[in-house]
Amino acid sequence: MKKMTLLFIVTLFSAAMFSQEAATVAKKPEDYVKFKDVAYNFGKIKQGTPVTHDFPFANNSDKVVVIETAQASCGCTTPVWPQAPVAKGKSDKITAGFNAAAPGPFNKTISVKLAGVDGYLTLTISGEVLTGKAKFGIFGDGKEVAQVAAAKFFKPGDFLSGYYRDQTLAFATDVATVEEFFSQLYADPDPANEPHSAGRQMNAHFASPFVNEKGEWLDLVNRKNIASGMAPTAAQMPRSIGLALASKLFRNEKG
Repeated sequence: MKKMTLLFIVTLFSAAMFSQEAATVAKKPEDYVKFKDVAYNFGKIKQGTPVTHDFPFANNSDKVVVIETAQASCGCTTPVWPQAPVAKGKSDKITAGFNAAAPGPFNKTISVKLAGVDGYLTLTISGEVLTGKAKFGIFGDGKEVAQVAAAKFFKPGDFLSGYYRDQTLAFATDVATVEEFFSQLYADPDPANEPHSAGRQMNAHFASPFVNEKGEWLDLVNRKNIASGMAPTAAQMPRSIGLALASKLFRNEKG
């Protein structure tokens, strides 16, 4: 009977110890530290200009926390973490550095390991690196004089059936600006910056609006109008005839 009682006590004691140990092992890194945020987007950054972001965290546990390591997913990302222990209730930070060497979108991670704790915390940085150079450009070299002359005779109510080298005429008639031209180079999707196609067409494809935001006709009779640029010459012919007739009728419009 004594042996059975002793065996029962030993079993209960072992079970209690096992449960306590299991509870300790089951704790996750999130149970020890709390980051203010675990992801950050840099937006658009210039190539070759390194950037950094701080990820603040607090020790929410009842023990001292040690950041054992913070490992980045590639050599372009450099994490810096506190080397000293972080006391309970105290705060610190991990700084993520990104070298912005390669152009294009990026999404990088940093795996944070706490000493004596299984598992990792993951921090993420993302954004897009821009070269500051346009990928493609169209210019009207050699056509400037003819377009300046055409602009002198381009009157309100006229329509230009252009192709894709009309920037001189567009600038001379104030239908487009140099700022809008550069917005086209970078395919800016904001109509406030690139009102001709909102980045949908190649640069030097100009167009003036015929209707407003409500779909109502604008006063085309008293405006200088440019139909959206088209590259194929044959496609311009029927459109040009129709626009020429419209221009003639608009100029003779009464009231």
